Amino acid sequence: MPRAQRVLDLIQVFRGYRRPVSGAVPAEVLGLWSRNSVEPAATASPGASEVAFTFENTAAVEATFADWKKRGLTILQEPVRMDFGTTFVATDPDGHRLRVFVPEAA
Repeated sequence: MPRAQRVLDLIQVFRGYRRPVSGAVPAEVLGLWSRNSVEPAATASPGASEVAFTFENTAAVEATFADWKKRGLTILQEPVRMDFGTTFVATDPDGHRLRVFVPEAA
């Protein structure tokens, strides 16, 4: 999905709330993590972030993992099935987390 479409979808999520909501509601929709509960544990310095890349299937996630590992990216978490789908986490040279995942089938 193009970035512009994701931003428009996000705007629609927030427009659906006609009253103040707790942080838990948008966090669930946005997929926000607490630094204290994220897997794998966050170790980057303040200001670091996590960018997520959604893939169509597990094979694409595993192929990307193999490619990134071969290229020498630091791998924080090898491919694993979590409650939201199959994922792995690497870091870029600045320490930002790069999460690749395929969502669990609904």
